[in-house]
Amino acid sequence: MKENELVMMRNKIESLTRIVDFMLTEIENTKTMSVGVYQLIKEMPGYEHAISLISEKAKEELKEKEETEE
Repeated sequence: MKENELVMMRNKIESLTRIVDFMLTEIENTKTMSVGVYQLIKEMPGYEHAISLISEKAKEELKEKEETEE
């Protein structure tokens, strides 16, 4: 391989490494923000009631799906 090709490959690898590092940082930021939003929502009035409604709806949808698969 020519030296020029090796230099180009090294530059591309370094560039991809920077991109992956940036993406990992953004994923961590998103995770942190998601946890914070979830904690905030849990403190809102009516949270428990809303969770129970969602659970009931999910159970009904699962039951309907099982019935249609039979």
